[in-house]
Amino acid sequence: MRLWISGGLIATVLGCSAARQQEPAGRPPATVSAAIQAFERYDLAASRSLYEAVLADPASTADDRAASALGLATYDWRFDLDAALAVARLDRALVGATARAPLLHYRGRVRLESGQPGLAQEDAAQAIATSSTPVERAAARLLAADVALALGEPAALTSAVQQVEAVLKDWPGRTDACEALLGLGLQLDDGPRVLRAWRCYFFVADGEAVNEVLRPSHQALISLAAGWRGRALTNAERRSLAIALMRSGFHDQAVRIAAKLPGPLEGELRDLSAYHQFLERIRAINRDFYPRAAKGLRDYEDAYDQAVHLASRALWEKVGSPPPATVSLEEFFEKFFEFVRVRFGVEGYLGTTVGYYGMLAGHVIHDERRQVEQHGHVAGFRYVSIDRLVSRDFTSWYGTTNVGGWGTETTMFQVRAAYTGEPFQRLSWVSDPSAKARLLAEIARLEADDLARCSADPYAPPMAVGVRLRLDESERLFAELGRNADPSLAFVSESLRLNVEATVFAHEGRHALDQRYVKAAFDAMSDEERELRAKYSEVRFSSNPRLALTGSILGNTDQTSGHGKANRRFRKLVVDWMRQHPDQIPGLDRTRPLVMQLDRLSSVQLVAIVTAADQM
Repeated sequence: MRLWISGGLIATVLGCSAARQQEPAGRPPATVSAAIQAFERYDLAASRSLYEAVLADPASTADDRAASALGLATYDWRFDLDAALAVARLDRALVGATARAPLLHYRGRVRLESGQPGLAQEDAAQAIATSSTPVERAAARLLAADVALALGEPAALTSAVQQVEAVLKDWPGRTDACEALLGLGLQLDDGPRVLRAWRCYFFVADGEAVNEVLRPSHQALISLAAGWRGRALTNAERRSLAIALMRSGFHDQAVRIAAKLPGPLEGELRDLSAYHQFLERIRAINRDFYPRAAKGLRDYEDAYDQAVHLASRALWEKVGSPPPATVSLEEFFEKFFEFVRVRFGVEGYLGTTVGYYGMLAGHVIHDERRQVEQHGHVAGFRYVSIDRLVSRDFTSWYGTTNVGGWGTETTMFQVRAAYTGEPFQRLSWVSDPSAKARLLAEIARLEADDLARCSADPYAPPMAVGVRLRLDESERLFAELGRNADPSLAFVSESLRLNVEATVFAHEGRHALDQRYVKAAFDAMSDEERELRAKYSEVRFSSNPRLALTGSILGNTDQTSGHGKANRRFRKLVVDWMRQHPDQIPGLDRTRPLVMQLDRLSSVQLVAIVTAADQM
């Protein structure tokens, strides 16, 4: 059975998502919030109507009118591919608008993507000038970089480098900024900058830590960077660069580099053009089907399969020997994914994810097999991270989910992009005083809500505790990494490593061990019991148990799911221990709910509590 993974958790794919099953109770009021809620129910028609009502209401605030215009322009372009209507709508919204940067930024994006980079350049400059927050400024700067890449003018490229470097100073490793910097370095013949962009993209804070999949590309880029700045590459160097980019999933860039090589491509590069054409065809298929599915298209599975089949067979015929046309589509795709796994390093599948049909596939950037040892038992477990996606699943493309991957009994396939958001958020807490101040205010608000709920229920989820723990552990980790040449990049890299250690090798590894050594008992267990055992391992076998506690254990409040029920039992175990051992907890306030003070426990205490309760 394939399982889909979201936020580090695994849940069986159902026929339709919970969001699709919810229906509004009566007509909601015309507000921006109601329009967003309709969008999250996959009801674009209702969402559009609500945004239009907000715009038509003379009592609407300027901010609400701007948000509604931006929402409608997004629909115009993303779902209807109508650039002219989107731009016209944004033109009207900009008249008299106070918050101009988001409107200018999106107008620039539409113009750039619809083939008007000159006009987009003007929007980018205005968006930078009118930005009022770091987020707005970063978005505007990256638009300016993408425009410069499209125009290719030397002065604009040099200026764009400065804009992107400013973004990476605040968000080291930010994917879109790294990719922009890589493109700029390639156009400027700046080898050291290409290497820096590549390393930032993959969060390489230490050259020795590059994994086996990426190591050949890394070594090739190091060799090139040593003597490549301000000069054209030789043909041999250009070939080496194209291979390094191709092997690490940067196929668009690799094609542009390889196009300047004389004669027909040979060796590893021989299939590059055909494979790039396949990637472009899959993108075109999704641009066709996904917007129509968003607007209500159903029962499109067969047509989608046929379109993907034509693209897949066209690739296979150019670079290999496909099975005969008489095989079933199911058998064809099974063999095709085996083929691209070996030839192009692709992992993925075609099917239903969170209730919608589509393809989820990407290029392998990490493939690690590790012996997981817990309770004296050992089992092999494989962790595969994919990135540079061939295709996103529909709901992740739409924006309502962030599907993190899929798994089997012994393997977890992780979509890297789904896990990079939180490390950047936590980095802002420890590097930006204003972000920390906002977080502390949010913690105070959450604590006020927690007090009423946790006073009535001693095992209720304390929402502020997880945030406090993440802040405390983030500050400790950042201080430890201060000796690194780039502590911010090291922080993001180590945060991702800790997440994989706890949620993959400890949590999913426990499932693998249980199925191998106590299979009969495991088969008879409820989801609640299975997940509780894995959560015990998540804390017990993590090198940062306090941080591990803040993942699903304190965050999932759904008492109808196995995860939610297991979380409550976990909290009960810890709170009952605190009640029995108050003198062992420094600073404990016995007048406040104990569950609100879980962060007073040390990692040693958490491991001891779990160890006493956990049995194989």
